[in-house]
Amino acid sequence: MLYAFDSTGKRLTPAKGAAGTCPQCMNPVGAKCGNRKIWHWAHAKGRNECDPWAESETQWHRDWQSRADPEWCEVVMGFPGAPRGHSPTKRRAGH
Repeated sequence: MLYAFDSTGKRLTPAKGAAGTCPQCMNPVGAKCGNRKIWHWAHAKGRNECDPWAESETQWHRDWQSRADPEWCEVVMGFPGAPRGHSPTKRRAGH
């Protein structure tokens, strides 16, 4: 994922050694900041049960997300009492 939350709900980008909270399930995530893959946030191994539609993100995926305002990326959608859905990038009405 591109963004995680800090303890105040502020969006965080990955940084070496950083920790955050998943915007979907609110469980802890860690920053993955190596040399082989795109920097990203990830759940602990075997703990990504919050998003059944999750799939690997590629550079193409990230390039498209980078074109959107950060407030429109990694948006959790839904309403109280319903299963929460995840949209990597939402769109403004009419766009």
